[in-house]
Amino acid sequence: MARKLTPPVEDRPAATGRPWHHLPGGRFRNPPGSPNRTAGLADMLPFMGRMFRHSLREVTVPDHHVLPRPEATTALENARDRDPRPN
Repeated sequence: MARKLTPPVEDRPAATGRPWHHLPGGRFRNPPGSPNRTAGLADMLPFMGRMFRHSLREVTVPDHHVLPRPEATTALENARDRDPRPN
């Protein structure tokens, strides 16, 4: 049985009613001329190690940076009421 080949990403049509970089099925494409992905495991492991070490750092959050829970809950409910997307 012959295998169906898909056209290159650049030649695929955009999702209906969406910008060019949105593909059907929720995938995305980069614009023409974008750099190719060339990172390998040797590039990824040091990066992942740095990110892991950063995740262990203590983060100080000022008191005025966080909303009180009742205010945050009310804001979330108001935003949910205005959200046009179906639940």
